[in-house]
Amino acid sequence: MIVLVVKRILSHKLRTILNILSVLIGAGFLLFVLGLSNGIEEKFISTLNKLSSNIVIVVPLKINNVLFLQREIRTGVAMELFKENLLNKIKLLPGIKAVSPTIQLTLKVNNKSYQVTGIETKLAPQIILSNIELERGRIYRSKKEVILGPIVAEDLDVKVGDSINIEGKTVKVVGILKRAGTSLLNSDNVIFGDYDFVKSFGHLPPKRIAAIVAISENASLAAQEILKLLDRAYGITKEDDRWYSVITSESISKQLSQMLFIVKAFFIAISLVSVLVSLIVISNNAYMNVADKYREIATLKVLGMRNKDVILLTIAEALVLSLTGLILAIVFVLIGASFMSLLKITISDIVIITLFTIIGTVLASYFPARHAAKIEPAEALRYE
Repeated sequence: MIVLVVKRILSHKLRTILNILSVLIGAGFLLFVLGLSNGIEEKFISTLNKLSSNIVIVVPLKINNVLFLQREIRTGVAMELFKENLLNKIKLLPGIKAVSPTIQLTLKVNNKSYQVTGIETKLAPQIILSNIELERGRIYRSKKEVILGPIVAEDLDVKVGDSINIEGKTVKVVGILKRAGTSLLNSDNVIFGDYDFVKSFGHLPPKRIAAIVAISENASLAAQEILKLLDRAYGITKEDDRWYSVITSESISKQLSQMLFIVKAFFIAISLVSVLVSLIVISNNAYMNVADKYREIATLKVLGMRNKDVILLTIAEALVLSLTGLILAIVFVLIGASFMSLLKITISDIVIITLFTIIGTVLASYFPARHAAKIEPAEALRYE
């Protein structure tokens, strides 16, 4: 049987090559999409958790989509602001290391608009530098000093020691942060300064704070405790009645995973089309082989080959071609993964694609195989 399958495959070299190529492209594209989506999800979520694992942010807004946190904070309208005495209550919660009022405003900096975040000077080292490092300089120590995110520093073309103008007030740049990527504080794209300095541009009512940022031992547990505290303080009994939100990297990670799953499913659906095309090619190739080997099949049946053996022969030939293309696809994608850090191929991905290819090939070649099994030897041997 094996020898016969190999001989039949080699009898049409060009057809065999095209068949293998179709599977290689279809399966390779599907595996590439799976690997790329795995890599993107791992990079974003791991970076987010690494840089913001102990940060909790409390805002007086009902945030519907934490993935667009910065946009919702900028465009949302706060129905109420927090009272200052809430800070002392949060400080007493278990696991809380540091708490600071915070405010983020869009201000004119050297005639360009940037996000400026205010955090109390005495707590800035604990909060800002808890997960993010300084590239150059030091943390700010007064109202006349600021530190910049790397993207802001590049855009303004300033370095440590330079002065910048924020809404008509001159401050000194004393530090520039390292590029961090995705983080809860959005540190790459903002300017950090003293809370009171930034607050002076916000016109907040007395003894009110716009938002709170806390450093905790366990952000998820701290978020639950803060929510309980806020619910008691404002008499909230239903989640839908909350006008505030407590945000952690975990809450963002969950929504990010859901969004990436939808995007992943979309691209997988597209790549499955190429796999289906390759299966159609396999089916067509099987029909052509049956037509070309009409007399040969009849002769084999005269010599004693049973109908089920004919079916197995046709399916085996298709499987050999498909698995050859699949193996080449896996090899090429794994080679690509060694050069692309975002390409993460898992064993489960390979197993799923292999099973899908095998099942698809068997189904695609079964009907041509049945057609071959129905050949009548007496009629076929008269066929010219």
